[in-house]
Order: sequence, then C-alpha cells, then structure tokens
Amino acid sequence: MAIANGVALSPDDKFMWATEFASGRLHRVALTGPGQRVFYGAAKTPYHFQGSAPDSMRTDAMGNVYVAMIYQGRILVFNNVGLPVAQILLPGRAHGHFLKSTSLAISPRSSRIVIVSQDDTGKGAMIFEAEGLAEGTRLYSHQ
Repeated sequence: MAIANGVALSPDDKFMWATEFASGRLHRVALTGPGQRVFYGAAKTPYHFQGSAPDSMRTDAMGNVYVAMIYQGRILVFNNVGLPVAQILLPGRAHGHFLKSTSLAISPRSSRIVIVSQDDTGKGAMIFEAEGLAEGTRLYSHQ
C-alpha cells in the first residue's frame, strides 16, 4: 500500500478497513479471525477518492465508515460495503478555512462525532461537533 494511514475494524470484527493516503483508495478486507484474512476474495477496493487524500477513519455501531479528508474540510461516510452515503462539511470550508481535517472520534454512547481540523490561513485549530448515523463502537469492555 502507498502510505497506509487510517485503519478501522467493523463492529463485528469481520472486516478491516484501511485508507491508502498516497493513492487515494479505501480498502475493505474480510477477516476470519484476529489478523487472519479470508483466503479468496478477501480484499476489495470499494472507493477511489478524488482530490486530496483520505486520512484517519472510524466505524460506528452500524458498520458505517467515517473517513477524514485532509485539505477538504469534510468527513465522507460510507456504508458497511463501502458505498458513500453521507458527508459532514466543516464550518468555514466554503471560504477555505479549516480544510486540514485529519481525525475524528465517535462517542460510544451517542452518535456525537468530534472532528479536529487545522486552518492554514491563520485561524488556528478547532474541534468541531457533528451528528453521525449511529453510535460509536467501544474499543474495550468494562468487565
């Protein structure tokens, strides 16, 4: 892969998602277990990005994939098979502000998304909030 950057797992751990920064691709790999990909037909490239590159990513409880788009001031949202279903546009984007959107997090208790972005025109950095399509996933359990 040409500069693999974002990596995320589906909520059921059956698929791994990865963004390829330098070539602008979204990959979906079927898994049989931790670190084990399906032997035949495991990897798909459901989306080829146009313009600036995809950065980090997260998944929600419904399996949607959220990809931060650096120098675009937006988050692209894909369903669990990699079809684009929504986008989140950051305030100021239309005027060239806060385009350097590089990362996000989704609350495991709500569909609240926090997005970090930097402005290259002197306005500094900001943390934005938005609503996602579903709750976030938990990275660990409290047992």
